[in-house]
Amino acid sequence: AADGAAKPLYFAPTEGSGVYGAETHVAQIVPEGTVMVAAPLQGTIVTIQVKEGEIVRPGQQLAVIESMKMEHLVMAEQGGRVTKLAAGDGATLLHGEAILYLEPLDVAAD
Repeated sequence: AADGAAKPLYFAPTEGSGVYGAETHVAQIVPEGTVMVAAPLQGTIVTIQVKEGEIVRPGQQLAVIESMKMEHLVMAEQGGRVTKLAAGDGATLLHGEAILYLEPLDVAAD
């Protein structure tokens, strides 16, 4: 938002999320000047491989999520500084829920 307030991000549960048919939306507040790195599917975080304040490069592995006994890698789509970890190891997230937030920076890929 232009006034400096955090903006809510809304997503609707989908059929694959295990909560389809729900009438409500889940609101998540995305801190101003950041982008959310969201869970690509419902699952449990095995490990988060970055810390708050760390600079990450595009394509860098950020986390591992387990779903249906398979591990899925969460990669950075863009470079930036990790401003906040929204979940920790062992947390179960729905598709689209925040794992962490990045402040976009112009960081070269490896």
